[in-house]
Amino acid sequence: MTDDPIPCEAGTYRNETGATDKEQCWSCPAGFFCGEGAQTFTPCDAGYYCKEGSKVQKACTKGTYCPAMSEKEITCPQGYFCPNYRTTIYSKCENGTFCGEGQSAPTPCPKGQFGTGITFNYLEVDSCIPCGQGEYSDSDSNSCKPCEAGYICFQGATTSRPNSPEQNGQICDPGFYCPAGSTTGIACQVGTYSNEKGNGQRNQCKQCPRNTYGNAVALT
Repeated sequence: MTDDPIPCEAGTYRNETGATDKEQCWSCPAGFFCGEGAQTFTPCDAGYYCKEGSKVQKACTKGTYCPAMSEKEITCPQGYFCPNYRTTIYSKCENGTFCGEGQSAPTPCPKGQFGTGITFNYLEVDSCIPCGQGEYSDSDSNSCKPCEAGYICFQGATTSRPNSPEQNGQICDPGFYCPAGSTTGIACQVGTYSNEKGNGQRNQCKQCPRNTYGNAVALT
């Protein structure tokens, strides 16, 4: 016997008198935590988790979520993301992005693509499709926009002014003009010519000078 009772260790509790050994202190149940000398167990807060025998509650990490009284971290489901520590619920991945299991942030559709609008957007192949001809999208874009005048955009163009196969487009050739959203160049008319790249308007095709003539389209 002792005149000074010994408190139950942290992670255990006892709500009855008469204990003679620490083994008579009961393990704190899952979903709760117990400080030293606890007479009862404390519910784990939302955003935290408590395994059986927890001394303190632990914060949920990114990519997981924890409702109140969670005994473990729950992995963020497909199509959703869990952005912060101590996340209590998961957030829906928006159109134009996709989220695999356990993500802390959505992944945007790649350049040249846009969102399909499906609700189960967790795979890139299902969530994103290429922009059509004459359009482009850059990073973090949820829509496709017409390419700039003076350029031609093929399917999946990644910039408003593409000029390489990697960008899926090209600058307008001499002898042609390309309005905004062009899928092909428009030839300068008979009697006009253009010796410059990147023309976007018909009036950029120049009239043949005096004492000369042009008897074909797309002259340079």
